[in-house]
Amino acid sequence: MLRSQVKSVAHGDRPRLAREEKLVREKMQEWIENGAQSAWLIDPEAQSASIYRADGTIETRSTIELITGEGLVAGFTLDLAFVWNPFAI
Repeated sequence: MLRSQVKSVAHGDRPRLAREEKLVREKMQEWIENGAQSAWLIDPEAQSASIYRADGTIETRSTIELITGEGLVAGFTLDLAFVWNPFAI
């Protein structure tokens, strides 16, 4: 099962941002623990994607244009151009 969650927080609220980031990362781990084969955490501000896998590995990729599914969602590709710059399209 593939799930993603995007969070947006005002730049001036760093403590809140840190708390929310921690909660989102914990939620990613929870999905994996509950049987998800992979989960993507996409950060539009950092233009990065973290891939959480069932084997416990977490891979973070930066400056990427596409992210491609694995396992059950092999063949699925998400074009991140809109995520990185939603007003350009």
